[in-house]
Amino acid sequence: MKKILFTLFAALFLLGMPQEAKASHAAGGEITYKYIGDSTGIPYHYCIYLTVYRRNESGSASLPATLSPQLQVTSGCFGTQSLSMPRTPPPPGRAAGDGGWTPLNYTSCVDENDPAGFNISEHRYQTCVVLPGKCSDFKFSWSLCCRNSNITNLVNPAGNNLYLESTLNNTLGPNTSGRFLNAAAKQFCVGTSFTWSQAAAEPDGDSLRYSKGQPWSGPNAPIQWAATYSTPQPMKTANGYNLDQKTGTFTFEPSQVEVDVLKVVVEEYRYDSTFSVWLQNGTAIREMQVPIVSQCNILAQQGLTIDTNLTGPGNIPANTSTFNTDSLREIYGITQIGNDSTASAGGYNVKIPGVPYFCYDSVVTIGFSTRLKCSTFSPNGSEFRIIGPDGVTRPVVGVNTKCGTDLLTDEVDLILHRPLDTNGLFLLYLKTGDDGDVLENECGFAVNPFYAIMIEVNDCPILDYRMLNTSVERDIDIRIDWEADNTTFSENVFTTWQILRANNDDQFYLHDNVDDVHARTYLDTTLSAELVDGSPFQYAVQLVQNYKAITPTNAIRSILLTQDNNGDSTSTFTWTAYDGFDNDTISASNDADSSTYEFEGGPVVGGTPQWENIWGPAANTGVYTNLYNWPDVAKGDSVVYAYRVLATEPQNPNNPFISESNWVYLEFKTPKDPPIIIPNEPVIPNVFTPNGDGMNDIFYIQSDYSNVSISIYNRWGKMVFEDIDAPQTDYDEGGKGWDGKDINSGNQLADGTYYYVIELSDEASGEKEQLKGHLNIFTSGTR
Repeated sequence: MKKILFTLFAALFLLGMPQEAKASHAAGGEITYKYIGDSTGIPYHYCIYLTVYRRNESGSASLPATLSPQLQVTSGCFGTQSLSMPRTPPPPGRAAGDGGWTPLNYTSCVDENDPAGFNISEHRYQTCVVLPGKCSDFKFSWSLCCRNSNITNLVNPAGNNLYLESTLNNTLGPNTSGRFLNAAAKQFCVGTSFTWSQAAAEPDGDSLRYSKGQPWSGPNAPIQWAATYSTPQPMKTANGYNLDQKTGTFTFEPSQVEVDVLKVVVEEYRYDSTFSVWLQNGTAIREMQVPIVSQCNILAQQGLTIDTNLTGPGNIPANTSTFNTDSLREIYGITQIGNDSTASAGGYNVKIPGVPYFCYDSVVTIGFSTRLKCSTFSPNGSEFRIIGPDGVTRPVVGVNTKCGTDLLTDEVDLILHRPLDTNGLFLLYLKTGDDGDVLENECGFAVNPFYAIMIEVNDCPILDYRMLNTSVERDIDIRIDWEADNTTFSENVFTTWQILRANNDDQFYLHDNVDDVHARTYLDTTLSAELVDGSPFQYAVQLVQNYKAITPTNAIRSILLTQDNNGDSTSTFTWTAYDGFDNDTISASNDADSSTYEFEGGPVVGGTPQWENIWGPAANTGVYTNLYNWPDVAKGDSVVYAYRVLATEPQNPNNPFISESNWVYLEFKTPKDPPIIIPNEPVIPNVFTPNGDGMNDIFYIQSDYSNVSISIYNRWGKMVFEDIDAPQTDYDEGGKGWDGKDINSGNQLADGTYYYVIELSDEASGEKEQLKGHLNIFTSGTR
């Protein structure tokens, strides 16, 4: 009996005590629950969570550390259970001094000194209970006397309790209620639009529906709305108090100073596959006491401020710099800036906040001192534009808003079309997006159009790469090698290696692309043997990153070996100097290049030259010439010799590269005794240069045959020259020959390869011969 009387007295004390003595000043709250029977192994085991929001001011009754017994568990199936609920401790660093803590962002939009506002603390209690069984109408409820007297939208608020409840129907199986993701406490200001999320998380996969509700003083005891207020419109607004029933998002624009109680009901529905219907299996209800003040704070009215305390990848600090509008116009082409400015000579000085950026990163991260509405961002990032110090736009193709559960963000990632890879100051400015809207902060203020932000890029490395070697492979292909310091460029922005080639005239053109970022060698297989024997070729490599070509490497040309017959027993071999090795250690008095050459030759056996050293290693001086005696060949025999030049770098013995020239073939024959007098093999040039310089301008052959007929065709088989009577004397004495003009049009023919058919006959010996081959016209040549 004593226990019953004590409980009754406690209830009367809390619920019936005159509010003038000490009002509770409770300002809202909610009850939610979680099924834990799966983890404890106890059927019908639930934990109940109560959140209470309390006004902190003199005369407020403190909430106890334990509500005992206050929480009621009732149903139509079982008796009532009364539960004590201990308070959970505040999060670290958030204690408000009364056992609770201040809700996050409670005053982020308002002037904290506005007299219409008040302080709030948040208190959370929890307990666990084993329900006696299944029932369709379990109810968890809690009430406290009394409400605050200054509430605008309720009749006699001080004479009514704060009553909270949630419901459970566990006949459909265990259930966890929706749990609100954001705090219920928030202050708003007059004259601006707000987006306020009251979304809840539901772990069971049930469907949620959000609706507005009327505050209650007890079970099924609604409190009367004040005149002109209602459940659909519990607040004075300019455009209505709107709720998205699917997301729990409220949108409104307060129109007057007041204090309103708002209620949101979250209903849960589970699909019953047996009867193909949706059945309600629970509710969670939240009440909020919301002050509407007259003044938004100055920071919110600025629309946007940048968090310059943010540091990005590589600990690059953000900063703020001052620019003159004239310089902005000249460098970036910007004629309008939305930042604050001060007058100065020739324009205005504008302070532009900076954000950190790490070279080659694919995103630009911006931290905001004021949170922005996620709904005002276009998914394609069209509110943002980046202009480089070169005046070229770098597109933004997307934005990751990192949106919070309250539908607001204080940091976004701009997704770049291509990473920034150039040091300098990039200008990021905001504009109207493709959706026609501008960005808004959480307090409904629009961001200034053309608001500018600086992106300072100063950690991009200077590319370090160079050509190492060029070498003729197997007398037909040309191999090139290069190196690149991997620390000076990023694989993330690699596009391709461009192989540049020139025909020994320093006029480089794009020859090929190599798309392997790790490639450091390339084999040019597109040249014919005749071209390799006819000219050196120059090569360089150009890195393309971010689809932008970087300055090419140094160029290196191949070695060209040529041969002149000096007589019956000697031959002169001449090769071009190799420019591929460093000559920094060679003094001016030494050789023009730093290469050491070896001249090799040997008989060709089974198609493979048997190389032997003939001369060197040594450096050349002046003319690159070497006389070589012909080998002895037995009478009646013949042998083919091949010759090549190898260049190495003596200053760097660790250099693994050797540059090889083309090969020159010579056939050595010794006729049998007695010699048969037959015409000598005609000498037919394989290239001439009809450019009017007086050197090698005329194509002619040297022959002992008494009758010579020449026909020359282009690559399509069309005859371009014919001489059916080309006697030996004409050519020996500088006869007409062929000047490279088309006999059909009289025009000079283009450089390239042409084909000849030569008919030879000798009246004295009766010898006849037909020769076919090709020759090249090089008008840019000099020999």
